[in-house]
Amino acid sequence: LLSPLADLLVKKFLPLWVAPNLVTLLSLTPSLMGYALLCYDSSDFRAPAQAWCLVAAGMCTFVYQTMDNMDGKQARRTGMSSPLGLLLDHNVD
Repeated sequence: LLSPLADLLVKKFLPLWVAPNLVTLLSLTPSLMGYALLCYDSSDFRAPAQAWCLVAAGMCTFVYQTMDNMDGKQARRTGMSSPLGLLLDHNVD
């Protein structure tokens, strides 16, 4: 499900000049937003989170995973695969 979606998004929306490492770094945004929402809703992590918060965090995770898939596809598409990109990708994951 994620791989065909990521492939479509890369071909339609990412120009060739966009560095895959930029996509990797930008993918941190939805991931951190999901964590921030959970912290906001249940600051002590003892009370259960509200349904809206769980849905929003799930959507943030979906966007993050899609962008994580897109960075590798962009790297292969542009021929910009590198050991640094691999290290960055694994550390962001």
